[in-house]
Amino acid sequence: MNRTRTVKRIISCMITLALTAFFLHKISSVFVPKDTIDCKCQNELFYSLPKNSVEVIIYGSSHAYRGINPRELYEKYGIGSFNSAWNWQKIDTTRMFIEDSFDYQKPRVILIEAFNAGEVKENADPGSEIFTSKYIRNDRSRREYLRNAFGTNFKSYVGYYFPVLILHDNWSSLTKEDFGELEISDSFRSRMGFIYTDGVTRLEIPDYKTFQQYALSDDAKYQLDKIVSLCNKNGVKIVFFTNPYSGEYNYHDAMTKYAEENGCAYLDLFERYDEVGFDGEADFSDSGHLNMYGANKTADYLGAFLKENYELTDFRQIKDNLWQRSFYGESYE
Repeated sequence: MNRTRTVKRIISCMITLALTAFFLHKISSVFVPKDTIDCKCQNELFYSLPKNSVEVIIYGSSHAYRGINPRELYEKYGIGSFNSAWNWQKIDTTRMFIEDSFDYQKPRVILIEAFNAGEVKENADPGSEIFTSKYIRNDRSRREYLRNAFGTNFKSYVGYYFPVLILHDNWSSLTKEDFGELEISDSFRSRMGFIYTDGVTRLEIPDYKTFQQYALSDDAKYQLDKIVSLCNKNGVKIVFFTNPYSGEYNYHDAMTKYAEENGCAYLDLFERYDEVGFDGEADFSDSGHLNMYGANKTADYLGAFLKENYELTDFRQIKDNLWQRSFYGESYE
């Protein structure tokens, strides 16, 4: 009898622990940093696209997600693109997003903004960049990314899977929207992942010839090699690019060499600043990012390069195409 009672207690404890973990996991979703919510909208929007419908996908940090406008690519060149760049993407973060997106789309060309191409995320605590990985569906890519970011730091894993345990101060800032269903506005849908501002900050962009140059780390090369291998396997061409900003970009030489050695293109828009037609008086929203006017100029320049060098569909010639519908707030379904 005592043995039976002990077994029942053990089972009861296991069920209680399982239910507690399940509850913590569910409630923790509302404690994920608020500045990742637009990333969640971006990913869910991407997953809602018809399978294998996008020919160009854009990746990279905020220098890309605020720096190249898919609508301009479509309206001027008929290029069907989606902007999958987001804040803080180091090159291993970018690789994770690429691997995930290839499960749903088979693009002909990908654009990788190279601001963080020389860095990987490692030895990190859970933070906004890390939490963006929650919004992708490729579990294998996420697990490898987290191993690289957290190493053997058990506390970081606990904080990632149960953010309520480390971000409990967020109680004071919760609103009813945090508990509701995710809504993607027609305006957000029409931008195909692009975030923009019309604000203007006047900047003087430094001469790229004066920038100190660094070598790519071995870890960064490993991640880049994985991306190149995946793209070669899928017949996808890679174009690296760098948008200008008020600071120094230190990997021009390294990225030029890497691209040449691996059959990729690299366009440094610091170097092509005048050719693109950037205006420091009008094209920047802050010291690090282009505004809508600058993002359209990047799209114009890269769009011309893409049309000249790769075989891409002119979706403007296809009636009721995905980009035309999205710009008028119509559903993809």
